[in-house]
Amino acid sequence: MRDNMGIAVVCMVNTTSYTNQVYDNITILKPTFYGGIPTVLFSGYFADKYGPNLVIILGVSFNVLLSFLAPLTAEWDFYAFVFIRFCMGIAAV
Repeated sequence: MRDNMGIAVVCMVNTTSYTNQVYDNITILKPTFYGGIPTVLFSGYFADKYGPNLVIILGVSFNVLLSFLAPLTAEWDFYAFVFIRFCMGIAAV
C-alpha cells in the first residue's frame, strides 16, 4: 500500500500550483510510516502472546477496511484522510 500511494501521488501532481501540492503530497505519505513505528514495537509481543496468524489476519483485515474508507475520507476531509493513512500504517504488520 505504501508504494501504491506514492505512485498515485505522482500521478496527481499539478504543475501549475506546485507549492501547496508538494506539502500536501508529503503530508499524505508521512503518516503511513509514522503509524508503522508503534507496530514494529508491539507486533512481536502480540505475535508471541496471541500467535502470528491472528496478528497478521487482524492487521490485513483492518488495512483492507481502511483501504475502502480512504477514498471516502479523501473527498470528505484532508486531515481525516491523513488519519486514515496513519491507521493504515498501524495495521501494516
